[in-house]
Amino acid sequence: MAAPSPAHVAGAVAVAFLLGFAGGRLTAPEAAPPPPAPPQGTPSPPTPPKPATERRPAAGATDRVGPPGPTVTGDPVDLTAVPPVDLGGALAAARRTREAPDDQHASEAALAAAGLLEKQLGDDPAALAKALEAFRTMSDPNDLEVLAAVLGRLADPQVEAAALDIVRRDVSPARRIAAFDVLDAIGAPAAREAALEVLGTEPDQEVRRAALRAVPEPRGASIGEAGPVVDTLTRLLANDKDPELRRRAAASLGRWHRSEADLQALVDALGRDASPEVRTGAAFGLEVAGRRTPAIVAALVKALASKDEDPAVRENCWQALSDLGPLPPEAQAAWTAFRDARGAANEAGEHDHGHGPLEDH
Repeated sequence: MAAPSPAHVAGAVAVAFLLGFAGGRLTAPEAAPPPPAPPQGTPSPPTPPKPATERRPAAGATDRVGPPGPTVTGDPVDLTAVPPVDLGGALAAARRTREAPDDQHASEAALAAAGLLEKQLGDDPAALAKALEAFRTMSDPNDLEVLAAVLGRLADPQVEAAALDIVRRDVSPARRIAAFDVLDAIGAPAAREAALEVLGTEPDQEVRRAALRAVPEPRGASIGEAGPVVDTLTRLLANDKDPELRRRAAASLGRWHRSEADLQALVDALGRDASPEVRTGAAFGLEVAGRRTPAIVAALVKALASKDEDPAVRENCWQALSDLGPLPPEAQAAWTAFRDARGAANEAGEHDHGHGPLEDH
């Protein structure tokens, strides 16, 4: 799983099969807020699309469409009386899509099988129990990802409880990754504590990546609850050996920070991290944080003005400054100079947006 990157479950579950889980993991990028209007008195920047670095909107946050699954109460479900669940049909259809990604008939069959399985699990508590039982015993990563795509569509307490139990107790990295994908898709607040536990102790790189993806957005979190998240993200950004994990930690820190002091780790990473992808993530994190302090503006301007800096890092610094205006004169001059050079290169067809960390995902 080194080349493909992680995915959030997005849109209809069948789309998740065809575009994400069944065909290789996509990336769930860090979405930037809509840019404000340019400050009065500053030149308006051109409006080509932002580079595919930290700019793709995050999928799956608000577009989940399935009805919530029922909650089982009372006596335990008699699994021996459950009608057959067509889990095998959905898995087989997804395999055919992986084997023949250009086959329209295979894609349509996968769509139909995905929708049928989602409906059955959402309508029938016993069928859902059977699927969760299968989820706990599967070993094939592709099959696990397919079932995770379906389970992540069901806002059912049983699904959340099963996923939390797997990430904490299971010994299979593939099952733990799939369970974190379920929690990520659900957006479960309870995933925060489980993810922080794993990020503090887990040696497996892919499990750590999945845990970080599953840390929910900070909406509704208290200052006290944000503290452990900020501490973990800061530690990852400073010390983790995985550049992808550091990049994601940088972008998340921009959302979870509580004060200007929390953002010093992003300023440090922008100036010192050896990975251009991490420096790009740090610039984006500073943009998301939205704090126009002298230290932050100076760090962004320094990277923007460096001709030796990676093009994607400079582009993200420019975008960050665009959203942090109005700017002091020196920063405004650097912003304008980059804008003019960028526009001239675009007209000549020579502008390179660089190799941002999400470009090919």
